[in-house]
Amino acid sequence: GRHRLQMRASALLPAGTPILRADNIAKHYGGLKAVKGVSIEVQEGELRGLIGPNGAGKSTFFRMLAGEIQPTSGSVHLRGAEITGVGVTRVCQLGMSKSYQVNELFDALTVRQNILMSVLGQKRGPFRFDALATIEGVEGCHAQVEAAIGMVELTARADTPVHELSYGEKRRVEIGLALATGANVLLLDEPLAGMSPEERVHAVALLKTIRKGRTVLIVEHDMDAMFELADRITVLYDGNFLAEGTPEEIKANASVQDAYLGGFGQ
Repeated sequence: GRHRLQMRASALLPAGTPILRADNIAKHYGGLKAVKGVSIEVQEGELRGLIGPNGAGKSTFFRMLAGEIQPTSGSVHLRGAEITGVGVTRVCQLGMSKSYQVNELFDALTVRQNILMSVLGQKRGPFRFDALATIEGVEGCHAQVEAAIGMVELTARADTPVHELSYGEKRRVEIGLALATGANVLLLDEPLAGMSPEERVHAVALLKTIRKGRTVLIVEHDMDAMFELADRITVLYDGNFLAEGTPEEIKANASVQDAYLGGFGQ
């Protein structure tokens, strides 16, 4: 029933309503202005890249979108409804989910158990340590968990403890956690960071698969991958919006090239 409700909700949006919109969101930590007031509009079904040099404010901006951090000012809207600072659990129940880094995984638990935690957290609200004990009481979980494991191609590793996985596999579990919630807006935080060239090729192919029928926002340092994957790219620099456009437009943008000192290797 929940998915039908979500479908109906998005069907009622006026044409052209962005699925995700941030209006002039800023985050100040005392005198430090991590993000100085940035706006973004993402259309349904789009894969948007978010790039910028280190210290540009990308991760703070991303965490405000995800409901993890309350903006100092500005507002965030999902499918036309304001979600500013409502918190990660609520944002997730509304159909948007963010991937977390490897250190958020439960190392001693299997792939399946980690992904189950994600599904349970979304269905039941804040994490409780009895989550696994009461699993039988949660309907529909099993199919959701197996589907997510299949999507990130870890079916053969489902019963393997996370600490035995390769680095690339761990990164796929993170994406699986975000997918397992059933969210159709995914915020992926550097999904390619730290990967070997081989793992990276695999991950890029995976991202091309999971974006089908979903809206995906990716923060990433890997420029080549972003140019290959993204429909549009938003560039932050020093806490400000710098530029936005197609990969071709961003490659050709002089101010972006300056921000990256010498442009991009072609």
